[in-house]
Amino acid sequence: MNVVLLLAVIVASLDTVVSYKRNVSIVLRSEPSEGQAIKRSGSNLWPTDGNGYIYYSVDYPFDERMRRLLDQSMTFWQKHTCLSFMQGSDTKPVIRITADGGACYSTLGRQSIYQRLSLGWSCGFFGTVVHEVGHTLGLGHEHQRYDRDAHISINYGNVDPGNRHSFNASKPSESENFGLPYDYGSIMHYDVCKLVQSNLQKKGFWNI
Repeated sequence: MNVVLLLAVIVASLDTVVSYKRNVSIVLRSEPSEGQAIKRSGSNLWPTDGNGYIYYSVDYPFDERMRRLLDQSMTFWQKHTCLSFMQGSDTKPVIRITADGGACYSTLGRQSIYQRLSLGWSCGFFGTVVHEVGHTLGLGHEHQRYDRDAHISINYGNVDPGNRHSFNASKPSESENFGLPYDYGSIMHYDVCKLVQSNLQKKGFWNI
């Protein structure tokens, strides 16, 4: 059975999607696991000072719920990778966690001195925080893998014009898939209606 989501952005066969289980193992171990694309550039790798620590500072007065989500997301990454997080703003490089309005974003991989991770008011979900911390570590979007066209189609006509860049495929020279299968259940994969045009959001979608 093939399903087409007429107002969706990402389109795939339903049979294919349901045949994959959500995978929560992440490719920062010595043995990479399914479906994550990681940035190639060595300059964007986090130094771990021999102990596996990545340092961070919290530069915003988050409420208790957001602090709990942040702690849970770091625990998630520590559980599924060989890395550990430690709070310490005097150490460089450091992840500086703040809130830029309602925005959720992070640049991909380590920056030269500090890395800004924004967890705004719209980011109050466990999966969202895990996703953004994944970008901080150097993980790209699964749907932007260079081989993604063999697995999904992007309905660019439905994408909000200001966000088309979020659906461009990467180049083999920019990211590494480790020859692993495409992971529809990746925490780094957008859902089918992510960033759809605002005039389509109210209409829902139909299956044919």
